[in-house]
Amino acid sequence: MTGIRDRYNAVVPVAEPVIPMREVTVRDVLLNWRAAECDLHEVFGVDVEDRVLLQERSWRWLEVRLKDLINRGPRLGLALRAG
Repeated sequence: MTGIRDRYNAVVPVAEPVIPMREVTVRDVLLNWRAAECDLHEVFGVDVEDRVLLQERSWRWLEVRLKDLINRGPRLGLALRAG
């Protein structure tokens, strides 16, 4: 007996279910603004009530973060997939 197993049980990763995503509009984000606001704060530390910060940043800066939240955000992505 060598102590080496003759066979190994390969661990096969279980794929996450793919939830189809429809095209998201600005209206969709605004209709789910509470989720977006909470995710922006939780994920990126962005306080949307901080007028100085938002005036200093470009629309693109906010758009990039919102798109990221749509793809993976804890609240916004889930809300848009459910709706």
